[in-house]
Amino acid sequence: MKNILLTAVMLIASSTTLAATPNMPGGPGGMPGRPMAGPMRAGGGLTKMLDLTPDQEKQLEAAQMDNQKAMMPLQQERAKLIQELSALAEDPKSSDSDIKAKISALKENKKAIMAQQDKYSDKLAAILNPRQQAKLAALMEMHSMSRGPMGGGMGMQHPPMGGPQGAPGQAPAKPAPAPGTENK
Repeated sequence: MKNILLTAVMLIASSTTLAATPNMPGGPGGMPGRPMAGPMRAGGGLTKMLDLTPDQEKQLEAAQMDNQKAMMPLQQERAKLIQELSALAEDPKSSDSDIKAKISALKENKKAIMAQQDKYSDKLAAILNPRQQAKLAALMEMHSMSRGPMGGGMGMQHPPMGGPQGAPGQAPAKPAPAPGTENK
């Protein structure tokens, strides 16, 4: 039962972490705490796409930096909570009340992340005119659609959770032969 609960919570937690910033430029894929790369970064193609004035560009860069500073501790706390929840779920001696408390802490963290996202969205709305807001919304929608569910690209194939087995740089270990088919 604990493993099922852990799996569900981990999926929710990871999707919340990925989805916490879909409308917020902040880093690759909207990841807070990292400078945004590519065309969505203020000062990059975003300036041209949205036809930002130099003043708007400076304001947007400042808003992005402020958001990154606010999101970083929230994301670090989320990672810590997920790690702690995982340990609790794997420990047969942990109590259900401890697990419930950790899940509750994750929910509170999600609320804090969403509140920061709303605060950042309000800052963007104050910087951009309505036409620019519409362009940004369309760009972000196209960006999130290209990433697909759970942040992966559409049609991208990912290795199984944990990645291939074996040492880094080596081919994955071959599966054991079926019983009765191994060479003697």
